[in-house]
Amino acid sequence: MSLEIASEELAFVQLRQSDCAWQALIESAGDALFLIDTYGHIRASSQAATRLYGYTQREFAGMTLLQLHTPIAWDRFNHGYEGALPDEETTYRTRHLCKDETRLPVDVRVTPITIDDASYFLYVVRDRTPLRAVEHELAAERVFLNALMSHSTDRIYFKDQHSRFIRASQSLADFFGVEKPDDLIGETDFDIFTSQHAQQAFDDEQRIINTGEAVIGVDEKETWANGKETWASTTKLPLRDARGRIIGTFGISRDITAQKIAEEQLKLTAEQLARSNEELQQFAYVASHDLQEPLRMVASYVQLLSRRYKGKLDADADEFINYAVEGASRMRQLINDLLSYSRIGTQGKPLIPTDCNAVVDRVLQNLQFAIEDHQATVTVDPLPMVLGDAVQLEQLFQNLIGNAMKFHSSELPTVHITAVKCDNMWEFCVQDNGIGIDPQYADRIFVIFQRLQTREQYPGTGFGLSVCKKIVERHGGHIGVESEHGKGSTFRFTLSGC
Repeated sequence: MSLEIASEELAFVQLRQSDCAWQALIESAGDALFLIDTYGHIRASSQAATRLYGYTQREFAGMTLLQLHTPIAWDRFNHGYEGALPDEETTYRTRHLCKDETRLPVDVRVTPITIDDASYFLYVVRDRTPLRAVEHELAAERVFLNALMSHSTDRIYFKDQHSRFIRASQSLADFFGVEKPDDLIGETDFDIFTSQHAQQAFDDEQRIINTGEAVIGVDEKETWANGKETWASTTKLPLRDARGRIIGTFGISRDITAQKIAEEQLKLTAEQLARSNEELQQFAYVASHDLQEPLRMVASYVQLLSRRYKGKLDADADEFINYAVEGASRMRQLINDLLSYSRIGTQGKPLIPTDCNAVVDRVLQNLQFAIEDHQATVTVDPLPMVLGDAVQLEQLFQNLIGNAMKFHSSELPTVHITAVKCDNMWEFCVQDNGIGIDPQYADRIFVIFQRLQTREQYPGTGFGLSVCKKIVERHGGHIGVESEHGKGSTFRFTLSGC
């Protein structure tokens, strides 16, 4: 209990001043003051006492100490001093009764004094109500802190200026393999980790203490004395006292070892996939390139047989020769398409601002005779500038427009091309009135070599939409189709704006 008597409060009774002097001095005191005679009667009181208890000074003049105490408190007080006030300075904590019957928690200091050879007691009372509110608030804070330290899955700790643990959470104790958090008090990182990691942590904490600068969300690799390695995302801040002085550090660490392992595995998988893709592209290029020469030879001799012996052998021979010529031609087209497909990712040009209006104009010029043969109508809304490879974008639009004319219905083909802005991307639509696609095959059509119709119905190698997909993905976009069988198709794909 902390209760101090100001020097002027003692002075007023020791200087044997008049009642006026007593009143002047006593009214300046912040605590409630009473002058009590040896019989326990109140001889004088301060204005602070009237405010605290609700009695007037005149009412106090006819009261005794018994009337201030609650019955239980008076019994304890009276029993402790055997019916008499103490003969030396004493402090105690009790409850007093106010005029309105309110029970008031107070700290009391009783000091024996002498005035004009007569014995009195200076009775100083301090209201503990504000202090109790603070104590209750602090108790609640301790409950919250203890709950956090006991149940948080994050590792929480406080350290002094020498980086010694002064408090730790249960999760930290579990992580370090000790039974109770108190077992860590006084320990340092040097008792747990390798000297290299412990020194790094110590240096970080000393820098925080010296500069006051926090460390927020830093990934740390923790190397243990037993050879184990873990990872943590750590935040460390300066620990300050009530005056704002830095007296240590406190930190919160979250175990991210599983995340780091997953990231390393993902990185390794990505590297392996990149190597595999590169090897696959190289294989496709080499295979298709090396197959060209023997295929040209086979095709040349088969065509020679067709020219020299067509009609000179029987009908079966002519049919077989035709199959061979057609197969060689189809194989040459497959190899050329495979070669083009393999080059999309490896031999593309840098993505630069590209005018899609100019790209589509060149495509329509390339397809001029095909458009006339099919009596097709192609309309184009104004198109934007995008980041792209102009050559590959020409191939993209040419494949989509060409497919719209190839897979036409009984009606004359119509194709309409539009683009709308979606955040920092442009969504393009190529809409046709062709035969359409059953929705269950919407993903299959973008797979290499996949066909939904026979070669006799619609010629081709099955590479067109696969090439479109690879071009769009190389440009950072995605492609899909909305269609119903017999109701045309709308191909949507996105490209990055400038």
